[in-house]
Amino acid sequence: DSPKRNIKLSGSVESQSFLIVKGLSGSGKTTFLKILAKLKSVNKGDIYFNDKNWNSYSLFQWRKLVHYVSQKPVIFSGTFLENLKIPFSIRRNKNKIIFDQTKVLDLMNKLRLSEELLHNNAKTLSLGEASRMCLIRSILYDPSVLLIDEPVASLDEKAKEAVFALLSSWLSYQKKRAIILVSHDLSFLYLESPSTLYIE
Repeated sequence: DSPKRNIKLSGSVESQSFLIVKGLSGSGKTTFLKILAKLKSVNKGDIYFNDKNWNSYSLFQWRKLVHYVSQKPVIFSGTFLENLKIPFSIRRNKNKIIFDQTKVLDLMNKLRLSEELLHNNAKTLSLGEASRMCLIRSILYDPSVLLIDEPVASLDEKAKEAVFALLSSWLSYQKKRAIILVSHDLSFLYLESPSTLYIE
C-alpha cells in the first residue's frame, strides 16, 4: 500500500480458469485486486481483457465485466434480499439483466444458506453469512471476471467446500469467465496445477 513501493507484475488468466495470487502478508495482494477492479489507480502498466486495453473500456463497462468481492463484506442497510438487489437498482437504466429470485434461492442452497435469511436485516448476519451474500450479489450481476479476496476465511469446512464447488461450477457454466483469487486456504479447490502469480 505504500506509495513509494514499486512492484513489477506480469501474469495472465485463461477463460474458465483460476489465477491464484500468493504473497506474504502485507505484500499487496488485496491492493492488486483493487487495482484490477479500478478501485485504486496506478501510474504505470497495462491490463488487457479480450485483447483490448482496459483504458478502452468505460468505468461502467469495466465494473460490469470485472467484480471485486472484498474480504470484508460490504453490507448496506436493509434485508439480505434488498442487499442483493442493490446493483440492479443502481444500474437499472443501463443494463438488461433481470433480478432472478429463483436463482438467488438456488445459490443460497448451494452455499448452505437458509432461505429464512432473505428477510433478515443484513446487519445482523454473521461474517460468514455476509461474505456469502456478497458473493451471491456479484454472481447475480453476471460478470466475466470475479476478483475474490479470502472468500472462505470465516467459514466452517462444509461451507468452504460449498463456496469452492460453486466457484468451479460458475467457471465451467460459460466460456470467457475467469476467477482471480487470493486465499490462504485452497484445500477445497481441486486444481492439479493452478496458474499462480506471486507478489513479493
